[in-house]
Amino acid sequence: PWIFAPQARVLSRVAFRKTYISHGMPRQAKLTIATTGYCKVYVNECKIGTAPYLPMRHGNDTDAVSMTFDVTPYMRGDSNVVAVLYSPLPCQASKTEKQIAISLYGIDSQLHHFSMSTDASWLCRESYSRITADGIEIINGRRRDTQWKAATIYDYALWRQAEDANDTTTTRYAQDASLPRITHVSTWPEDSIHGNVVSPRNPFYGFFRATLRGARKGERIRLGNVVYICDGRLDEQAFPEFGAGYIKGISVS
Repeated sequence: PWIFAPQARVLSRVAFRKTYISHGMPRQAKLTIATTGYCKVYVNECKIGTAPYLPMRHGNDTDAVSMTFDVTPYMRGDSNVVAVLYSPLPCQASKTEKQIAISLYGIDSQLHHFSMSTDASWLCRESYSRITADGIEIINGRRRDTQWKAATIYDYALWRQAEDANDTTTTRYAQDASLPRITHVSTWPEDSIHGNVVSPRNPFYGFFRATLRGARKGERIRLGNVVYICDGRLDEQAFPEFGAGYIKGISVS
């Protein structure tokens, strides 16, 4: 059951969310998600998995990929919010109706089987970040909203209902869908980037994260392939949301 955001542009990232009502704590719950791009999945504001995002793609892989996770530890006995941040692939030339498809299923508190899937009752909105046709990631810190996946949201006017897709294409099930777990590697102080280049001693798989202090609202910081538009808050974090890879170094400007 594919859904898509009708108002989103081709290379816009989209936030999806849905609140499901439970009558008692589920005994078991699993979540299967399929996507044609990349995604981050949250259940009751807890990110699923240890990878920064899903799925693992190699080379020019553009297949629709599905993955299954045990989400029992994240479930509640009253209401459960499933939220997804979806990103199209940089090579995507036209808008697709196959953005995400989700099934949440398991055994409820009364030992009955339950199953709920994506449909047009899901809410969606464009996110604060997007990608360009040449692979540059633009993140607007002035529009960053950390509450979009919370139980209660106060900006319903910005959300629209998703639409059901006519496309019913099946997906390739990924046994190894997760990126490697990314952990903190090292820190470079401000004085070491005055030459506008950051080069670690050894190449690594992951991404750079910059902590910005004293930035002006609207100021743009270029961090490799990421352009971050500052909000002017203390200790802003600039990093690619869907941009892990093998890195030797980046330029900063």
